[in-house]
Amino acid sequence: MGNPKLGLILRCTGLALVVLGAFVLLPAAAQAQCIPGQHGVSIFKSCISPKNRCATDADCSDADFCNGIEQCATEESPGSNVLDCDITLGNPITHCDNETILEAADAVLNATGPGASSSTIVIASASGVVSGTCTAGTDLGGAVTCTIAPGGDVHFRANYYTTVFTDPTPLNDQASVTVSDTCSGSPSGCSSTPNTVQFTAATDTVSGCSPGTPLVCNDNNACTSDSCVPATGCVFTPNPPCNDNNACTTDTCDPAIGCVFTPNAPCNDNNACTTDTCDPVLGCVFTPNAPCDDNNTCTDDTCDPVLGCVFTDNGSCVTNEICRTPGFWGTHACGLTGTCEKTNSQNITLDVLANFGGALTICGATIDNTNEGNANSALEAICVSPKGDSRLQLARQLMAAALNCGISNSTDTDICTGAGESAANPCGGVSIEDVFNACNDACPTGTTATVDGHEVSCIGALDCFNNGGVFDVATGECGAAEGTSCHDRELVNGCFSFEPPGPAGSPKACNDARKNDITVVPPLP
Repeated sequence: MGNPKLGLILRCTGLALVVLGAFVLLPAAAQAQCIPGQHGVSIFKSCISPKNRCATDADCSDADFCNGIEQCATEESPGSNVLDCDITLGNPITHCDNETILEAADAVLNATGPGASSSTIVIASASGVVSGTCTAGTDLGGAVTCTIAPGGDVHFRANYYTTVFTDPTPLNDQASVTVSDTCSGSPSGCSSTPNTVQFTAATDTVSGCSPGTPLVCNDNNACTSDSCVPATGCVFTPNPPCNDNNACTTDTCDPAIGCVFTPNAPCNDNNACTTDTCDPVLGCVFTPNAPCDDNNTCTDDTCDPVLGCVFTDNGSCVTNEICRTPGFWGTHACGLTGTCEKTNSQNITLDVLANFGGALTICGATIDNTNEGNANSALEAICVSPKGDSRLQLARQLMAAALNCGISNSTDTDICTGAGESAANPCGGVSIEDVFNACNDACPTGTTATVDGHEVSCIGALDCFNNGGVFDVATGECGAAEGTSCHDRELVNGCFSFEPPGPAGSPKACNDARKNDITVVPPLP
């Protein structure tokens, strides 16, 4: 390689696929055979351009959602950000000597990312091999060499460097190859001293980013103000409420046209007991014509639009009914262990059950405990999954109703029992008595019953009572209680005082009962 006739090495720069190279300088009349005295190699280098600098969409982001999401082409075209150069070292056929390649390396001179140089540029292919390890995938260096005859060549692939977003353009790639002339065919004027030659190529880089599609912030709603905030994107801010400061209009916002002020209908409550007017500041005013008052604390005094004053017995002068939902009774029964799950909890269900002599009949089953997993348990009656059998839901409502009747009837601190109350007639004297008895008799086979000549849906009727409503047998409707609902009364009477009731003491026990297959309802015949 020290021979003065060694070819000059030229730089090669790639824009698309640019191939430039250097050859030995030959006489004009060179033939395709070796010419004594000609020494050296020919070198080509090509690099693919352009290359993307971005690796992910995050590299392209301008952190402005209003511009849309910028995208990196690399995610659609893997490898388009990897520097890819091909090096071809040839032994011209007009030379007489074999050439030995000792080493090949490559470096990106102005890269900003890691791994910008490599001494493991491997052979891609070789021809005219005389000796050595010249197979594809070989990394030349040290004792590993490749010797080729005149007319042979070796291709190297340099694609080890992945660009980063801070890389400049162009990227200057420099290769170095160390060769030794064997002086095997034309020793005259030949030197076998190894010679390292460096040559460069340039690869243009581009961002690889494509712009996002700017957001169009429009929700087509006249009731909002539409804007775009770079940090978050579209924002649709509700406009201030439409208000014409006129209580005699209804102010709304129509998404299509904006604020709408609709005159209210004439003030009319269809109540002969009031005088109805609308002065824009206050809106409708219904002024009672005269107060209804019979000075009797046992009645609720009202004015009926047709009948005038009506004085309704509010129950305050008789036993006050107390009620709670099935869910309350199910989570206030401490379960098999007898120990409540939470401190300060009370086994209210068991205490009230004891007031019936410790047992009563629900849906044909004797109920005498609050243990989960027991077919005679109030917990198994209340904490149940219907599983397609509506009688289970009826048994749940019957159990809660019986307990509500028990605490409503318990008024005497000595005997803790009220008029008509017994295990055989637990709701005696309570407003739900007739419905309870008829539905309890019907429960083993169905969920409807006849009460006072009317067909009644038992589950709805009992649920109405257990939730503090008033069930109308004739209409089948659940109405609001006049005065204070039984659901609002404290758990305090002449026999019991469970206020405060404390936290639910058996949600786990109730949940376990709901999951098992034990029920208090007998199988259908």
